[in-house]
Amino acid sequence: MRVFSDAVGSIIGFEDVRLNLGSNPDYNDIVLGIEGATAIGISAIEDVIHGDGNWLATSTSQEMIHYFETAI
Repeated sequence: MRVFSDAVGSIIGFEDVRLNLGSNPDYNDIVLGIEGATAIGISAIEDVIHGDGNWLATSTSQEMIHYFETAI
Protein backbone atom coordinates (compact mmCIF):
# COMPACT_ATOMS: atom_id res chain seq x y z
CA MET A 1 0.00 0.00 0.00
CA ARG A 2 1.16 3.54 -0.65
CA VAL A 3 2.38 5.06 2.62
CA PHE A 4 3.73 8.29 1.15
CA SER A 5 4.30 9.67 -2.32
CA ASP A 6 5.72 12.90 -3.68
CA ALA A 7 7.47 14.18 -6.79
CA VAL A 8 10.70 12.26 -6.11
CA GLY A 9 9.36 8.85 -5.14
CA SER A 10 7.15 6.73 -2.96
CA ILE A 11 7.17 4.74 0.26
CA ILE A 12 5.29 1.49 -0.17
CA GLY A 13 4.28 -0.93 2.59
CA PHE A 14 3.58 -4.65 2.26
CA GLU A 15 2.26 -7.52 4.34
CA ASP A 16 4.38 -10.66 4.69
CA VAL A 17 1.34 -12.97 4.91
CA ARG A 18 -1.66 -12.99 2.58
CA LEU A 19 -4.75 -11.39 4.10
CA ASN A 20 -6.83 -14.55 3.68
CA LEU A 21 -4.23 -16.50 5.69
CA GLY A 22 -4.61 -14.40 8.83
CA SER A 23 -2.41 -11.38 8.28
CA ASN A 24 -2.84 -8.28 10.41
CA PRO A 25 -3.45 -5.64 7.73
CA ASP A 26 -1.13 -2.92 9.01
CA TYR A 27 1.14 -2.95 5.93
CA ASN A 28 4.34 -2.36 7.86
CA ASP A 29 6.02 -5.76 7.57
CA ILE A 30 8.08 -4.64 4.59
CA VAL A 31 8.43 -0.91 3.90
CA LEU A 32 10.41 0.38 0.94
CA GLY A 33 11.31 3.91 -0.10
CA ILE A 34 11.79 3.99 -3.86
CA GLU A 35 13.27 7.03 -5.57
CA GLY A 36 11.60 7.83 -8.88
CA ALA A 37 8.67 5.47 -8.29
CA THR A 38 5.21 6.76 -9.08
CA ALA A 39 2.48 5.09 -7.07
CA ILE A 40 -0.01 4.49 -9.86
CA GLY A 41 -2.74 1.98 -9.09
CA ILE A 42 -1.57 1.45 -5.52
CA SER A 43 -4.16 2.18 -2.84
CA ALA A 44 -3.39 4.76 -0.18
CA ILE A 45 -2.70 3.03 3.11
CA GLU A 46 -5.35 5.15 4.84
CA ASP A 47 -7.97 3.48 2.63
CA VAL A 48 -7.10 -0.09 3.64
CA ILE A 49 -5.46 -0.07 7.08
CA HIS A 50 -7.71 -1.43 9.82
CA GLY A 51 -8.46 -0.06 13.29
CA ASP A 52 -5.67 -0.26 15.84
CA GLY A 53 -3.14 -1.21 13.17
CA ASN A 54 -2.74 2.39 12.02
CA TRP A 55 0.90 3.18 12.67
CA LEU A 56 1.06 6.31 10.50
CA ALA A 57 0.70 8.67 13.46
CA THR A 58 3.61 7.10 15.36
CA SER A 59 6.90 8.90 15.74
CA THR A 60 8.67 6.09 13.86
CA SER A 61 6.40 6.57 10.84
CA GLN A 62 6.92 10.31 10.86
CA GLU A 63 10.71 9.87 11.15
CA MET A 64 10.67 7.45 8.22
CA ILE A 65 8.72 9.87 6.02
CA HIS A 66 10.98 12.79 7.07
CA TYR A 67 14.09 10.72 6.27
CA PHE A 68 12.69 9.84 2.86
CA GLU A 69 11.83 13.47 2.08
CA THR A 70 15.28 14.76 3.05
CA ALA A 71 17.52 11.89 1.89
CA ILE A 72 16.68 12.19 -1.79
